[in-house]
Amino acid sequence: MNSTSDLTGVLAEWHRLTKLEAQAILNDDWPEVAAQQQRKEQLQEAITCARKPVGAAADDKLKALVTELIALENRNRDAITAKQQSRQAESACVNEAVRNLRSVRRTYGEVHSPRWHSYS
Repeated sequence: MNSTSDLTGVLAEWHRLTKLEAQAILNDDWPEVAAQQQRKEQLQEAITCARKPVGAAADDKLKALVTELIALENRNRDAITAKQQSRQAESACVNEAVRNLRSVRRTYGEVHSPRWHSYS
């Protein structure tokens, strides 16, 4: 295999893992997201090694693949950011509901059932 083929193969694997990561993000499968990110981290050294012999002589197909990978990574980042913002908004609503319930409880006081006090 030549160095361009080596790099293309490693980038194709990165592409596959990025697609799996995207699916895991959509499914809220955060352990799977972490697993895919770990696999991609392990590929970084292989990319660095395969890239050195290729240098600036990368062909258009390779450039297109890298451009697509960047777009996929950006899309995954945006999806995670959107989910994070959604979860933060949900958390804020829940926290507001808890504050309201505590306020109601303070306003009306605790109601104790007389049966519990007389049970022996």
